[in-house]
Amino acid sequence: MSTTTLFRRLFVAIALLASPAFGGFAPSASAQTSQAGPIAFRNDSGRAIRLTNVVYTDASGTERRLEGGYDLKAGAYTYLLVGDDKIVGKKFVCDVATDDGATNWIWNAAGLDANGNVILQFTEGNFASHLKTLGKTPPVVRASNFTPRADGPSEEQVKKGLVKILGAAVANAIAQKEPDGFLEAILIEAARKARDEVIESAIGDLFPQLSATEKAGTRRVIALSLDGRLTVDRFNAETAREQIIELLRREDREFGRAAEVADFIGQVHRSRR
Repeated sequence: MSTTTLFRRLFVAIALLASPAFGGFAPSASAQTSQAGPIAFRNDSGRAIRLTNVVYTDASGTERRLEGGYDLKAGAYTYLLVGDDKIVGKKFVCDVATDDGATNWIWNAAGLDANGNVILQFTEGNFASHLKTLGKTPPVVRASNFTPRADGPSEEQVKKGLVKILGAAVANAIAQKEPDGFLEAILIEAARKARDEVIESAIGDLFPQLSATEKAGTRRVIALSLDGRLTVDRFNAETAREQIIELLRREDREFGRAAEVADFIGQVHRSRR
């Protein structure tokens, strides 16, 4: 389906639903409350680590000590389990061990992510602090390890993709409405389909190499941004980028082009503020 056809369908739905007969449309807001949740750990340090002497605080505020430990390869992103059960907590204390030695770390949950999880990370910067505590020389930590691929989208393609996504923003606002009657329900569903098709068209133009799962995950994260539910750092672009990469890898752990896609989503998100 051509871009012209997509936008024609989009604007027909907008014109009808934005009219007084359907009451126009209004903004919405959401908030997040800090609480206990299933604990997932990301090892972004670039080397294997082992978590030992684990003590976590559960939802009731009770401290629980675990036997054994967790071995996490570089890049591992996984729930921490006891048997087959996820650990549910709001504070996590353990020793992080590498070939260089062990240091003690404390994580306090700042809140839950969009999927209701508590995400803990051990980064390259954390590893540098770990070495410094052990009296060893830390490696140089780069601001970013992202090198654009030669087959990635051009600047002009990115601009065109942004235009498409921002055109889908109005349809997204309509898609969030609660229908008032059968006709409005039909039109809202049409707006939702038009929104998804426009977003998918932009993703396909920019990143044709993505798998179907990766494209679907990218669309969902973009939709979160359009309806104001994408919670990332508003003041630090690098931190926001890492948070978006994290969301994409929750959609597909093997998301090979997550960094490139996150850069584009970051541009979409900044343009909406």
